[in-house]
Amino acid sequence: VQFEGLGRVPASQLSDGQLSFLALAALLHLKEEASVVLIDEPEGHLHPTLLGTAAGLFVRLSQQHPLILSTHSDSLLDALPSDAVRVV
Repeated sequence: VQFEGLGRVPASQLSDGQLSFLALAALLHLKEEASVVLIDEPEGHLHPTLLGTAAGLFVRLSQQHPLILSTHSDSLLDALPSDAVRVV
């Protein structure tokens, strides 16, 4: 991974949270339009301040692919548009 000001950092030196966030961002580049994306409790590995940014990624991803997201995080739910949330 290339960081501004730090240069190249190997993935083995990144935290679980950083790796999880990069994996979420990589989902935006899925090519298969028929892919259904299932994400279970993304808040478990993300710093709470990243939940809003992650919510934006989820909204963008849901415009490209069917997305099913499970969470126990009120903060994540609050960061999502109300019309994007379905309680099951």
